[in-house]
Amino acid sequence: MADGFGIPLSGLQSALFRQDVTANNLANVVTPGFQAQRADQVDLTGGGARVSATTTPRNPGAFETTGNPIDLAVDGEGFFQVRTAEGGSAYTRAGAFRIDANRNLVTASGQVVQPEIQVPQDATAIQFSATGEVNAVLANGTVQQVGQLQLARFPNQGGLSRRGDSLLEANGASGAAEVGDPGQGAFGRIVSGALEGSNVDLAGELVGTRVNALLFRANLRVIRAQDDMLGEVLDLKG
Repeated sequence: MADGFGIPLSGLQSALFRQDVTANNLANVVTPGFQAQRADQVDLTGGGARVSATTTPRNPGAFETTGNPIDLAVDGEGFFQVRTAEGGSAYTRAGAFRIDANRNLVTASGQVVQPEIQVPQDATAIQFSATGEVNAVLANGTVQQVGQLQLARFPNQGGLSRRGDSLLEANGASGAAEVGDPGQGAFGRIVSGALEGSNVDLAGELVGTRVNALLFRANLRVIRAQDDMLGEVLDLKG
């Protein structure tokens, strides 16, 4: 009788977990650079199921032209690199950058882009080439190169873990970052004046929400039936 509860309980837990993942994807359907997650489920020996991992399948979002030269997108597999508050490295496709009070190029939430790029105080404009060169137009009209963007790619991008603010971190599942200049092979090229939109498949996620709810209710009905049966057995014994 206990096994009869265990199998549908595992189904309930899996459905709830998948629904959490789906809800997070839907909440970020308009977040620039957001990478949707997928909950991978496996069957258990003896019946039931569990979510074995959450992965981040790599498929790019559509580019949205902004006209702001400091908004950047990557046409390829590469990720922008940033320094976290703890001093580690994180990676993102969200290229809505800005210049902070220290004249550093940073993400919308303030993480410093790596390698560090600092814009001169007297710069009147900043330019990004497709191959990552960063040039500042100075007040006297001269153009000065102030940095070089580099991108990171991974043996298994789907294994990256997330830490919020559209940031991803490397781990054993993703493999170590390979770093290179834009324009080299699969790293991709820089597109200035555009942002990559969220890659969430709205229709697919809405279908997933419905399927998760149906599976939840189906497993709940099994548990209720098992509970009723157990109650009848106990009544007979009494």
